[in-house]
Amino acid sequence: VEAVFAATNNYRAVTKQAAFTIAKAPVEFVVSNATQDYDTAEKAAVVTPRTEVDGLTVGSGDYAVRYAQNGQTVTPVNTGRYEIFVSLQNQNLTFAGEPEEVREKQVGTLEIRGVPYPAGETMTWPQAAALTYGQTLGESALTGGDQAEYGQYTWKESNTIPTVGNAGYTVVFTPADANYAPVEQTIPVAVSPRELTLAGVTAEGRDYEPGNVLVTLTGGSLEGIVSRNGVPDDVAVDAAGAQGRLAAPDAGENLAVTVHGYALTGEDAANYTLRQPEGLTVTITPAQ
Repeated sequence: VEAVFAATNNYRAVTKQAAFTIAKAPVEFVVSNATQDYDTAEKAAVVTPRTEVDGLTVGSGDYAVRYAQNGQTVTPVNTGRYEIFVSLQNQNLTFAGEPEEVREKQVGTLEIRGVPYPAGETMTWPQAAALTYGQTLGESALTGGDQAEYGQYTWKESNTIPTVGNAGYTVVFTPADANYAPVEQTIPVAVSPRELTLAGVTAEGRDYEPGNVLVTLTGGSLEGIVSRNGVPDDVAVDAAGAQGRLAAPDAGENLAVTVHGYALTGEDAANYTLRQPEGLTVTITPAQ
């Protein structure tokens, strides 16, 4: 700056020079509206510049805002967290509290949150194919459902073995658009009892007794019991009412025996039916 002092009657004219520095104006940026819900549209936080320099207005042309994920500049649309960076375009500005050579700085984070699937409350759900006890949910095909073209219906726990008379099991709808949260619903599953066989039953031979068509049955073990989570079901044979019956009381060899009266007991017995032993024969010895 050059200053000229004019001459007067008592002084000569003098010219003086002095140097001074105009410092860059410090500015900081405040981020608001930094949490928003996904709706397929591009998102942006509100980035507001602030400075304590009187009379200075920082305009939108003085800085630029960009968003980044994993070191790459991106457009915020999908759910997730985005770093917000500001770069100074006006060389007369500097970041408050930073060295002047810093021309870009992260000033905050934008979060786009996932939202419930739009049709989650009104969608129709698929039907489950019927099973026989012992099969897993994964073996029950899911058919139908009005959102099948927009995602996938699956069993939540496909390895679960459903029981007879169940109250339903959880199906998950996973939208193709991963920005929407999965939806769950309980779906009924028809399960038929599993048939057990009783192996190793024998009919005890005896001497002829006039009019007696009954024979004694012994032995027998259940085959086909299901294990869930590595633990066999609680089911056993109740032989209290079991009977072997002949067609006639006469003596003879290899006489066919009809069996009835074996039953099942135990906490898991409702999941089964029991097939009565077949193909038994007995010898009735003639009386002396």
